[in-house]
Formats: sequence, structure tokens, C-alpha cells
Amino acid sequence: MKGSLDDFANFLTELGKKCEKQGIQLLYHNHDMELKPDENGVKPLDYLLEHTDPKYVNFQMDLFWMTRANADPVAYFEKYPGRFKSWHVKDMDEQDRFAPVGKGKIDFERILANRNKSGMNYFFVEQDRVFDGLKPLEAIRISHQGLKEFGFDKIMQ
Repeated sequence: MKGSLDDFANFLTELGKKCEKQGIQLLYHNHDMELKPDENGVKPLDYLLEHTDPKYVNFQMDLFWMTRANADPVAYFEKYPGRFKSWHVKDMDEQDRFAPVGKGKIDFERILANRNKSGMNYFFVEQDRVFDGLKPLEAIRISHQGLKEFGFDKIMQ
């Protein structure tokens, strides 16, 4: 798989160069699959972080998928400082399903306290699915309140 990861890292870097010429920056969004070691023990996300040029390629960390893969977002901020320019902020319930922000088990307080290490400039709340009779607009209201409780509203002022 290393060859295909090399090809993919090179592709992302070339794409990132094209993006830069257009005045935009390429951010790669993770899921849990990029955190599972391949047959050589290599985690694709780590490989991409180590083999792409930060001038052209950075990352959008999905906090749900990081947690789902049992990866520590803060450890990634420390190992790869400044590489996570945006976050997908989603929570996870006790059954490992999507939950409104603040109604799950993700430690947003700890993660947000390490924001500067990550390089995060923007965050996006995403509610992929709702469960247990919760309506999508109610999930949005709950997440909006959860963002305030953790202090997300203060960092973007």
C-alpha cells in the first residue's frame, strides 16, 4: 500500500499547488479509515501528514471520526502542529453514533483548549444523522447551545 500512499500524497501536493495558484488552500478531511494501520502498520493519515507539503496541503479534522478510531485529536495537534486548519465538530453518543454537540462523550473542552496547537481557523458543525426521534432542526439548536457551553462562540469573534 505504501506505493499507493506515495501516489496519493503526491497527487494531493500537486492538487494543492493548483489550489494555491487560484488563491485557495487544499484541506484533506479525515474519516476513521485513514487512522487504521495498513498491512505495514502505517496509518494513512499519518503518512499524508508526513509526506505532503504544508505549504500546499493541510487538513480538516473530523473530531467524530478521530474519536471513532480511538485517536486522540490533541496528540495529533502536538505531533503535527498547525496542520489542522479547520474542524468538523460532531459529538458521539454512548452507542458510537452521531450526537448533537454537548450530548455525547467527546471531550470538546480539552480539544478546544489545544486549538492553537492545531492551527484551526474555522470549524463546522455537522450532524450526519439523528437518532431516537430527534428532529434535524432540534439537533441544530442543541448543537448551537453546546458550542456556547464549550466556548466555541468566543473563538470566532
